[in-house]
Amino acid sequence: MCFSPEASFAGGVIISTIGIATILKVHKPSQIVFASIPIFFGIQQIVEGVLWLVLPNPEYLGALANNGSIFSFIDGRA
Repeated sequence: MCFSPEASFAGGVIISTIGIATILKVHKPSQIVFASIPIFFGIQQIVEGVLWLVLPNPEYLGALANNGSIFSFIDGRA
């Protein structure tokens, strides 16, 4: 969410909750990969919320560099 840290955190929690509920409904082990996709998006939203909080303090950006680059690579924005 490109609105605010609160929107990113709320979206991350909601999407992660949906991901957990989806994994709990899996009947075949081969479905776990697809069922876990919302969790990855939820984590990405939470990381984005942290980034919103860190932007005013650039000395903390190094901690997010590796995590952010992983999700930008997965997301295709690299």
